[in-house]
Amino acid sequence: PGFYGCCSIAGATTGLPTQQGFTNLSLSGFLGLYHSSKYFNDDQLDVIADGGTMILAQDGPDQPLYVRHQLTTDRSAIKFQEYSLTKNVDFAAKFVRNQYKPFLGQWNIVQSTLDELKTSAKGIITFLSETTKLPKIGGVIRSGSLASLTEDTVNIDTVKIRFKFNFPIPLNNIDMTIEA
Repeated sequence: PGFYGCCSIAGATTGLPTQQGFTNLSLSGFLGLYHSSKYFNDDQLDVIADGGTMILAQDGPDQPLYVRHQLTTDRSAIKFQEYSLTKNVDFAAKFVRNQYKPFLGQWNIVQSTLDELKTSAKGIITFLSETTKLPKIGGVIRSGSLASLTEDTVNIDTVKIRFKFNFPIPLNNIDMTIEA
């Protein structure tokens, strides 16, 4: 049943780097596939995928299952439709929140705290761009900066921090020209 495919995607999500793309990713442990590559032709699979469905496919009976294209249900833009990008943004957001969690309720809003928050931002950017970097897929972010760090004038117990991250985008197409 299809829920085994979902479990396999969930396992790959937790086991592979967050920035790892899933398009053409082989999934092991399956004996076969029904109602996908053999059941529908490529045009029909394209229509199904256009609705935001991540499809598992198989090229032959002895071939592994693979993700045809890592689509999400939000097809409004490439930044939203690519599963690796959405899970990567989610990971970065959770990581940043966890890095600032120790400050909450323990520190007061004074200049030394603001300086420490800025220092933490530099460490966060370095970790996400450099420490997580792997061949062929890069780091969680390609680059980043601290866009702003200000005290909120309305909610006086709040510091607003805004990052700008450049996330890696999956290579889905190569536009090639050969001239003779």
